[in-house]
Amino acid sequence: MRNRLHIFLALLTVLVIAADAWIWLYGIGVRRDPAYRYRPASLADLYIPAETLRIAGFRIRGRNELEIRLLPPPADTGSWTVTDDRGHTRTCRGRYPQLLLLEKEHSYTVAGNATAPVLFFTIRVDYYPRELYARQNTAIGDTWRILSASLPVGDYGRYRVTDFADPRVAATERQEVLRLLHEEAGIRATDSSREKIKKISAFLLTRLDGQRGIPAADLDRSSPLASYRCAVKGTSAIWCAQFAEIYALFANLAGVPTRLVSVSGRMDGVVLGAHGFTESYLRETGEWVYVDLFTRVVLVENDRGRLLNGVDLLLLPRSGSGRGITATVFRDRRLQRRPWPEVAPAVSAYLNPDATLVFSRPPLPLPVRWRRLEMAASTLMDPDLAFSLNTPRGGRYYLTLVLSWTGILLLLFWLFRLTPLALRRGSRQW
Repeated sequence: MRNRLHIFLALLTVLVIAADAWIWLYGIGVRRDPAYRYRPASLADLYIPAETLRIAGFRIRGRNELEIRLLPPPADTGSWTVTDDRGHTRTCRGRYPQLLLLEKEHSYTVAGNATAPVLFFTIRVDYYPRELYARQNTAIGDTWRILSASLPVGDYGRYRVTDFADPRVAATERQEVLRLLHEEAGIRATDSSREKIKKISAFLLTRLDGQRGIPAADLDRSSPLASYRCAVKGTSAIWCAQFAEIYALFANLAGVPTRLVSVSGRMDGVVLGAHGFTESYLRETGEWVYVDLFTRVVLVENDRGRLLNGVDLLLLPRSGSGRGITATVFRDRRLQRRPWPEVAPAVSAYLNPDATLVFSRPPLPLPVRWRRLEMAASTLMDPDLAFSLNTPRGGRYYLTLVLSWTGILLLLFWLFRLTPLALRRGSRQW
């Protein structure tokens, strides 16, 4: 019986290792298929951090009483003031606010009577009691429908801002970057996130804009600050990946959380996207915004004043309208606002709507020379997130996880099973 089990495990080990070799050497190494390496993500995963106050659920306490569950849960709010669109105000007590609903469509303003932070949001609810349906000779029960809310609505938020932004840097490099930020870029503690983004972008582009080109062969093993020094000295050109890494370094140390985003994807050997840019997080508004120094585009804003992110711009060609959109760009050695049609060709050359956006997570603390090992470990333990119009459902990524971990466990089994046998044989020979 034991021999049969060992034969089965040996055959299973061979099959699993062969499948792992195919995935890692061909699927990831040759085809560079993102479906095997990156966890698929929704827009909520990417753009609504876990810290963001959101409506995560409801509880129907009575026919016309609706409790709103909030996440993160309020810590010290014991009472709430709710005002409806007719001007009626009531106070309710409890951890979460409760609405006394009026019939049909109405808006409600909710304010938490807490010391700090002040909680405030609006919500519009369409409440239709069964009696209204009965008047139309329809046997439908009570219905509650959320029409709109000033807070995100959904039970999500698996990722925090710090899961993407990586402020880690060697102490000596940190001191130099902070000196450059304060003494040369003019960053002040009172600056808003938006002001910091503009100052850092103008500072870096003034020094690096003329250094575009193919970087030296060893530059991909250098730190972002080392790449910055090489470009400033003129000893090496840099391209999109270095522009993004350098900006992310400066922005993160300036207190603006910033993440790296890559444009990737291949089909039958044809490249669908190959680019790198950044997204910075504005703490004041709770949004990630597009910043791409390589294309000289610092911020993009629509006609309602909302700053756009990478997915917004990826999908923009599909919507067929860039009307009312403006971009802050670096031209004539200064930042200036320009209408989107002037900027769109430079951006669309790299943001192919059929490509995949990969949102990087901070690398594991391993030496640069172990980058391949770090890539494999990150894939198995802390993967990057991927989004596209055709984002895989995750089957191939989870197949990578299952087969890889199964292979590791089987190899450990044989290691612990065969090592004692080898030691016993060695001791007999002696």
